[in-house]
Amino acid sequence: HESVFQEVKRGDSLVRQLNPFNRAITADLELLSKDNRWYHSSFISRSFANYADANPWSGSAFFRYSDRNLEAFTGVNFIGEDYFAEAGFGPSQRVYPGQISGFANVVGKFYPTHPSIVVMGPSAEARQVYIPDGTLTDQNYSLGYSINFANTSELNLGYNYTFQRLTFDFNPVSSEAIPF
Repeated sequence: HESVFQEVKRGDSLVRQLNPFNRAITADLELLSKDNRWYHSSFISRSFANYADANPWSGSAFFRYSDRNLEAFTGVNFIGEDYFAEAGFGPSQRVYPGQISGFANVVGKFYPTHPSIVVMGPSAEARQVYIPDGTLTDQNYSLGYSINFANTSELNLGYNYTFQRLTFDFNPVSSEAIPF
């Protein structure tokens, strides 16, 4: 079982070895302004295990500004190749040798005088994920406009662009891989 044995990369091969322990230590910081407009959250964490040699670190920093008419949120996070959150979530673990990601979004809010519309406004978001050598693995951009009605229904219009790097070449109509 994975909680007892761990496959560890040694050179070009994977070696199965006993997993006698994995511990993590984390420092977490949460800040909020008195008027609740500004918010910050960050953490740094290190995984301690007998098989974690390369980069056993993980961390993030998020910032938000919010008032009646504007909400802006941005953040970055990283996960090292040898960071093992066995009791938590580690995106792309065992897929990529660590990852670094960043995102930003902004939402405008307008409150029209029409009685059936509660709030409406535009939104934009950008998100990118890289592996440590600088290769882009995931990318998403979106633009939108939302209208929220008094009867709790919503009308959303949006445009999305998504890029995802495949980890292996494949041909969906053949069993033979064709390089791109």
